[in-house]
Amino acid sequence: MHNIVHIDEKWFYMTRRNRNYYLLDGEEEPTRTIQSSNCIGKIMFLTAVARPRMDSEGNVMFSGKIGIWPFVKEVPAQRKRDNRPRGTIETKSIKVDRKVMREFLIENVLAAIQVVWPESDVGKTIYIQQDN
Repeated sequence: MHNIVHIDEKWFYMTRRNRNYYLLDGEEEPTRTIQSSNCIGKIMFLTAVARPRMDSEGNVMFSGKIGIWPFVKEVPAQRKRDNRPRGTIETKSIKVDRKVMREFLIENVLAAIQVVWPESDVGKTIYIQQDN
């Protein structure tokens, strides 16, 4: 189990329909930047974790946390809105298919594994276990 990396995807909503704020006197309420509370955007994240490693005294050598990456792209706005001009960079969610998942695995996950993987296990085979 020391050479297995588990990866999984998870959807998160950008905001909630009802939100409570605890504000100080004179503090302004944060502005919401969605058009309607009926169509709140979602973002998918890819997470990679492995088994943590401890030394003989119980000190953490490797936490097991490899990384978390959002499936988003930044594109310039095509139209002008009331609260932003045309050309402002917006964050948009990406439709995840086989090609996008492969790209994220190669560019993000494998690169992060090379950076954070314990030096005692360098050169050994690493298996990537995907949830689905």
